[in-house]
Amino acid sequence: MDKNGEIFVFINYLQAARFGHVGWGLKVANDEYFYGSTDHLWKHDWWNLPEWVNYMNVPAEGDIDWWVEHGRQDDMLKMMRSGHHIRYHAYKVIDVETAQPQLAIEAAHGLRSRGWHLARHNCVHQTFIVMNEYSNEHDAPDPFANVLNLIPKRWFGLLRGSVHSL
Repeated sequence: MDKNGEIFVFINYLQAARFGHVGWGLKVANDEYFYGSTDHLWKHDWWNLPEWVNYMNVPAEGDIDWWVEHGRQDDMLKMMRSGHHIRYHAYKVIDVETAQPQLAIEAAHGLRSRGWHLARHNCVHQTFIVMNEYSNEHDAPDPFANVLNLIPKRWFGLLRGSVHSL
């Protein structure tokens, strides 16, 4: 186990009809971070109702715009601010005493093929899964236990820590 872990939770306040979108970053070693997201980008005409229905449920092995990177903290913050994916606006850092980076990395890679579902496996669920594997000391609200915790902006607001702008 690694001592003195850090969990970063990133938010884009405007995605998903302004409900927001979250991604994550984890300290895996001294100034080495593992970070990413399942962006699940909208790639269709805004007024296409059948595509909206399909968008709400991507089956396993479907394309959910999953990505991960490794780098220094500065690299992570730059990527989350202006990388090849959704641009994030802010983040919180949750310090934990004990961390299991390898379990979290494996969990994050497992998300790539698990699909996406608006109510059962969205960006909040996925970030929470990665956080839980990293450490159980984060005190984040459980999105599986309360439907209101599915809303990324609300969930992010309930996380402990100060908001830092990107």
